[in-house]
Amino acid sequence: MGRIGQAVLDRILPFGVSKVYYYDVLSPVSAADEKGAHSTTFDQLLKSSDYVVVTCNLTEDNRGMFDSKAFSMMKPNAVFVNTSRGGVVQQEALIDALKNNRIRAAAIDVTTPEPLPKDHELLTLPNVVVTPHIAAAEEIVWEIKSTLTAENIIAVLEGRKPPTPVY
Repeated sequence: MGRIGQAVLDRILPFGVSKVYYYDVLSPVSAADEKGAHSTTFDQLLKSSDYVVVTCNLTEDNRGMFDSKAFSMMKPNAVFVNTSRGGVVQQEALIDALKNNRIRAAAIDVTTPEPLPKDHELLTLPNVVVTPHIAAAEEIVWEIKSTLTAENIIAVLEGRKPPTPVY
């Protein structure tokens, strides 16, 4: 369980979650285990979880790992949450699982492509929430972005090179 997964763990434990499972391809993470999380296999995680929260990096090994098979292994009342990368999910499989009530709902902050076209089917489903890749947008992040934007604008208006030019 990486840094973001552990941050999610820290935030859900106060809600009285009875059991937390995690799957890590590298190895069990002692910090997560010390907080009461249990390392398990991917299949067992899917079969056992009411909420599946994805926070992994996108690699060639996990590209499309949430496919029809994965969604069919989940509980019918499960909620799928993805804040990692859109490529981890086969979106057509997710749409099928949502439309056919194989899972209860989904909340996704990342998609492929990003942003989704306005008429994309995911945006029409009543049991899905799609946010525009803002899961990491804590107040301090917005402050930093706003300050940096202002500094770039001022630099350009004063004829100077902006601190963070985009080419």
